[in-house]
Amino acid sequence: IKTKDDRKEFKEAVIDKTQQKSINLTNLRKECANPEKTKRFFNIENFSVSMAYSDRTRSNYNIASYENRNYSGSLAYNFSTQDRPWEPFKEAKAFKSDWLQLIKDINFNPVLSNVTVRADLRRSFIKTLYRNQDLGTQGVDANYEKTFTFNRIYGLKWNITKAISLDYNARANALVDEPEGEVTAETREVIINNLRGFGRMKRFDQTIGANFRLPLDKLPITDWTNADLRYSVGYIWNSGAFD
Repeated sequence: IKTKDDRKEFKEAVIDKTQQKSINLTNLRKECANPEKTKRFFNIENFSVSMAYSDRTRSNYNIASYENRNYSGSLAYNFSTQDRPWEPFKEAKAFKSDWLQLIKDINFNPVLSNVTVRADLRRSFIKTLYRNQDLGTQGVDANYEKTFTFNRIYGLKWNITKAISLDYNARANALVDEPEGEVTAETREVIINNLRGFGRMKRFDQTIGANFRLPLDKLPITDWTNADLRYSVGYIWNSGAFD
């Protein structure tokens, strides 16, 4: 290696160099300053946001350039209410007897107890360009590895009475398809359109359950024991592979 520029270029090629950086913001949300404030389904305190970004670059005598970028973001909504059931016979004097406790405790809660919705976006982009035998990149194509997922979680719970409750949980897993190769203005528009359509569904599962506490504690002869019944049903769907 005779020239100064060639020596500098060779030195840059054979040095193993790695750089990485990241930033992470988890569960950003507004706290309720007034604990006596009535909870409402549209309050900003019900929302939380998380974001993260990291990248890693590397080069050495085998790899001309390596880029690994990861993005993630989530938006969560959680609304819970304090159960305040309607109890029409609670103050009725006609049901003071212990044998009528079952009737006295009749109650009904008309509103949902909890609502949860969460959306998670995760994208990984890896680009690797190897060197040829002359430590250059002429005639070498870059390799790309890309993954973009859009997952959603849904949950509902309804305490219909103090003894009966229903719950529903669902999870949707989707892929946001990307064109091959480098991201350009045209491919970026394709990605955005696929994202607007919530991605291509890969899996969906849901469960519905019901809980019932037997009113054994409402009768004098069985108030020393308790028993619960639960019934649940589930459904799972998986997409097939492309031809």
